[in-house]
Amino acid sequence: MSTKFPFDQLPEFLQESLNKINISEPTDIQQKMIPEALEGQSIIARSQTGTGKTLAYLLPILTRVDASEKNLQAVVLAPTQELAMQILEVAKQLSANQPLEIAAFIGGANINRQAWTSLRSKSHILQSAHLGAY
Repeated sequence: MSTKFPFDQLPEFLQESLNKINISEPTDIQQKMIPEALEGQSIIARSQTGTGKTLAYLLPILTRVDASEKNLQAVVLAPTQELAMQILEVAKQLSANQPLEIAAFIGGANINRQAWTSLRSKSHILQSAHLGAY
């Protein structure tokens, strides 16, 4: 198995983003997940903190999102607000040169305002943390 990211399978904007953050070699979890995810396989994976899981699922998601379609195309759920915000920042960093709208619904904030902002901006990706009961 290759020790380099499958750059030829990623859109140019992701290749550039990875270069900017000096990432050229996948971690074990990325090496296993990314090719399968790029092929459209459903994946359940578990790995320790700091092993690169976020990139392992965000890269395939960002590869498949069509910026020309102004509708929700992916939802990412996180167990905590802190993790949701970290994922949001990584997604924005990776897609900085793309006209993608990425929104977050975070528990503890006004859900109506968050929903309105997301709908108005026609978000492509929605990031959510535990929102509690309504």
